Amino acid sequence: MEIKTKNILKRIGDLEREIEYIKRDLMHLEEEPKQKPSLFGSVRGGDITDEMIETAKKICSENWGTFNDLCIG
Repeated sequence: MEIKTKNILKRIGDLEREIEYIKRDLMHLEEEPKQKPSLFGSVRGGDITDEMIETAKKICSENWGTFNDLCIG
């Protein structure tokens, strides 16, 4: 009888640990947004100058490389 009790208690401990692992995994699971954010209509086309576009390109290429570096490799 004592052996069965030890086995049952060990099994309960194993299950408790497994539940804790599952809880931890669920807490770190990130949900994907249901709707992608859209900037449509946030900036008027007339407000963006060629200079602003060139500045943005320069900043992006300094921080992340060129489009070809990122997408083509």
